[in-house]
Amino acid sequence: MKRRKLLSGIGTSAISMSILKYSSSISEITIKNSDSRIIGHRGCSAYKKDNSLEGIKCAINSGADGVEIDIHKTSDGKFVLNHDPHIITREGFMLIRNNTLEDIKNKKDRLSLEEALHILSNVDNFTVYLDLKSTNIASNVVEIVKKYNMLDSVVIIAWLESEFDSIKDIDVNTGLISYYPSTNLVERAKDNNIDSIIPHYTSSKLKHVIQYAHENEISCGYWAISDSENDIENGLSVNPDFTITNKPRYAYEKIN
Repeated sequence: MKRRKLLSGIGTSAISMSILKYSSSISEITIKNSDSRIIGHRGCSAYKKDNSLEGIKCAINSGADGVEIDIHKTSDGKFVLNHDPHIITREGFMLIRNNTLEDIKNKKDRLSLEEALHILSNVDNFTVYLDLKSTNIASNVVEIVKKYNMLDSVVIIAWLESEFDSIKDIDVNTGLISYYPSTNLVERAKDNNIDSIIPHYTSSKLKHVIQYAHENEISCGYWAISDSENDIENGLSVNPDFTITNKPRYAYEKIN
C-alpha cells in the first residue's frame, strides 16, 4: 500500500489543522528499505492526550499511516474512547460500564467512537486499529464501522481469539495482541483465521516471527512499550508490516 505523505489527505474542513511542532530531533541513524506502516498509538500519545481529538489529529498530521484507539462500552450500549476501564474525575472514579456516554461526557472530555470515525472516515489511505477493551463488543463495533463505510480501512484488535467469534462471517481485518513475539502467536492467529499479530516487545525473536508469520500469510507488526527512539529504530530495522508507536512523527522521519 502506498505510504501517506506528511499532511496528505487532510484537506476536509472536519480535520483541517496547522502543522504540529515536535521537540524530538531526528538522530543520524537511518533505517533503510523499511516498508513498515506507521500507526499512532492512542493517537499520538507522546505529545497529546491519549484517545483524544487532538491526539488523532496529531497522528494524521505527523504523516502516520494509521491510528490505534481504545474502545469501552458504556452502560447505555454506546462506545467511548479510553484506555482504562474507569475515568478519573474531580469526584473520583467513574467506571465506564456503569455510566452512560452522556454522563461521561458531562464529567470529562471524551470522544465517542462515532465522533472519532466521523473524523477518520475523511482521511484517505489511513488504517484505524480499534482495540476492544470491553468484552463481547466486536459485532456492535463493526455495525458502527459499517455506518461510516470503513470496513476496508479498519482492523479490529483484541487479546483473545474469542473476541472475534461474533464477526467471523464479516469481511473485516482482525489482529491478535500479545506481549511477546512467538511462533505460537502465529499459530493461534492461523487457527482462528486472524489476519495479523501484534506483539508488544521487540526482541531478538521478532525478525524470525515476522518471517514465520509471512510464511503463514499473516501480517506482523509490533509496539515497543518503552517506545524510546532506540526501540523504534530496532523495531523498524527488521521491517515489520506496521509499527505502533507513541511517536509516529519520529518513526515517519526515520523511514523517509
